[in-house]
Amino acid sequence: MIKMLKIMMLAMVCLLIVPALSGCTNEVYSVLAGYPVTYSSRHSAHDCSIFRLDIQDYAFSAGVSDKQQWVQTTSMNPELCLGVVTQGRSNNDQWITEYMVSYSNDGREWTFVDKGRLFKANTDRNTWVRNNFDQPVFARAIRIHPTGWVNYISFRFDIIFQSH
Repeated sequence: MIKMLKIMMLAMVCLLIVPALSGCTNEVYSVLAGYPVTYSSRHSAHDCSIFRLDIQDYAFSAGVSDKQQWVQTTSMNPELCLGVVTQGRSNNDQWITEYMVSYSNDGREWTFVDKGRLFKANTDRNTWVRNNFDQPVFARAIRIHPTGWVNYISFRFDIIFQSH
């Protein structure tokens, strides 16, 4: 019964959400699909509960702007992760300009995607920047590690998983 419910929920995501976002029927946007999001720190003056792409007046904002910050999304089971989409903060000149991505299956051991590749990110508040991994990774958790930013580490994002 539980397996059937999971299949039905995944089918709804694939049929309703994914085509509307990407025009592709084999991708799931993790934040939009409701995967849990955690972070190294968060700015206390900002509501960091909504990070989705194109949502106005909300973004992930780190507690401090340094290279030890990260934001993570986690799935219940390992998924094939294809890449990351980022977007700046809509109501302020804040965005990330570059980042690295790591992944884990147990939350303890982390490996950097594409041998520590530095991904180019945003140049403004509103443009989506999608970066596909050279080698997709099979993982339960994906972390974005900002390494460059304009004014403050604050951005909207999503992780792209391949659906089953």
